[in-house]
Amino acid sequence: MLDDVVRRERILAQARADRAESLLHALQIERDIGDDRLVRRDAEIARLQQALRAQADELARLRQLNAELEAMVRRATLGQMLAGVVEAVDTAGRALGPAHALVGGSADLRVMLSPSAQGGLTVAGPAVTDPATLSSVRVDLRALPPTPADEAARDALEVLRYAMLDLQTALAGDLPKTLRPPADRALAVVALAAGPELTPGTAPERAEAVLVAMRPLARRRKRLAAAMAGARTALQTAHEPEGQVALAAALRLVAARVER
Repeated sequence: MLDDVVRRERILAQARADRAESLLHALQIERDIGDDRLVRRDAEIARLQQALRAQADELARLRQLNAELEAMVRRATLGQMLAGVVEAVDTAGRALGPAHALVGGSADLRVMLSPSAQGGLTVAGPAVTDPATLSSVRVDLRALPPTPADEAARDALEVLRYAMLDLQTALAGDLPKTLRPPADRALAVVALAAGPELTPGTAPERAEAVLVAMRPLARRRKRLAAAMAGARTALQTAHEPEGQVALAAALRLVAARVER
C-alpha cells in the first residue's frame, strides 16, 4: 500500500517536473522571439535613421543648388537685360492689336554692373546687392520704319480683311428664308476669319475656311458658284501679298453674288 502511494507521488512529481520544464522551455522560446524582435526593431530604427540622414543631406544639397540657380537667374549680362526690355516692349505692342501701334518706350533701371569673366558686363538686381553700388541704366527704344515689303504685306492684309467685312455685310443682308441658315453659319466663320488673328501667315487657312463655309450657299446660286471658283483659284497664291490682294478682289465678287 505504501509503495503504491510513493509510486503515485513520484509519478505526480515527475509530471510536475516535466510540466515545469516545458513551461521553462516555452518561456525561453518567448524570450528568444522577443530578443529577435528587439534586434529587428533596432535594425529598422538604424535603417530609418540612416535614411533620414541621407534625406537631410539631399535636402541641403538641393537648397544649395536652388540658391545657386537663383543667383544665376538674378545675374545676367547687360545684353540679356536689354534683350529682355526689348522683348517686353514688343509683347506690349502685339497686345494692342492691329488697330494700334507702340512706336517706342523708355525705361530707367537701377542695377549693379560688374565685369564678367568673358570681358563684358553682368547685371544684378537691387534685391541681391547693396543699394549704394547700383548704377542707372536708361533704355530708349524707337520703332524702325517698316520696310517696303512689310508695308506691302500689311496693306495686302488690310485689303483682304475689308473684303471679308464686305462679305459679312452681304451675308447679314436681306436673303431668302431658305438661304438664311447657311448664310448665318457662313457669317460666323467669316467674322472669326476677319478677326485680330488674321495675319499673313494665317490668311490662307482662314480664307479657305471661309470658302468651305460658303459652299452650301454656292450650291443654290449658280452665279455665286462661279465667283467661288475664282476665289478658290486666288486662294492658291494667298501666302503672298499679291495673292492676298487678288483673293480680296475675288471675295468682293463673292459678296456681290450673295446679294443678288
